[in-house]
Amino acid sequence: MAYAFFDMDGTLIDADSNELFFNYLQEKGIVDHTFIEPLDEFQRLYYEGTLKIDDFIAYAVKPMLQFNKPKRDEIISDFIANKLYKVVKKGAFEALSFHQERGDEIYIVSATVDYIVKGLADALKIPNVIAAPIKVNESGFLENKLLEEVPYQKHKVTRIYKMLGQDLSLLKDSYAYGDSINDKEMLLICEHRIGVDATAELINADIEDLKLTSWK
Repeated sequence: MAYAFFDMDGTLIDADSNELFFNYLQEKGIVDHTFIEPLDEFQRLYYEGTLKIDDFIAYAVKPMLQFNKPKRDEIISDFIANKLYKVVKKGAFEALSFHQERGDEIYIVSATVDYIVKGLADALKIPNVIAAPIKVNESGFLENKLLEEVPYQKHKVTRIYKMLGQDLSLLKDSYAYGDSINDKEMLLICEHRIGVDATAELINADIEDLKLTSWK
């Protein structure tokens, strides 16, 4: 058994999950166009690798603060089934089957909020996620508060190491899949490094033994 770490946006899915979710919320009348407008700038900073991720998470979670757990679960379930699952790449299913047959421990590692990442992981039968952990209060409502570091750039590795208990020998024969420069550090800690539909920034990052592939 080994570990397999999958980035989500651009890697497992052929989309940006936040853009999809915000557009979905607009379709449902939960937000209006003014909430969507800042997204282009956030996306530009993300792909440049300069996004202040905590600021983005504080923005992203705002529409969901008003909903109790049953309503929130209803919204997320509908979004996953009717939007997010539909943009999972064909090659992603094949890679997941490969690791499931090997008996590997599979994780989605994403800077997206945990309630979206967990929803997709459940749909794909992936047992583990490392995501932006949002606090839930005793009444079941979300609070705009992070419980741990967001797994973004070097903090993907920080969170992976924390999960492993610093026993780095567990990374023997491990796999990492990513598409952008934000996945560089995660790719570097694994023996098998796969750039999936990789951006130019990732391709030019001079990562030794990076294998390039397309899942579209």
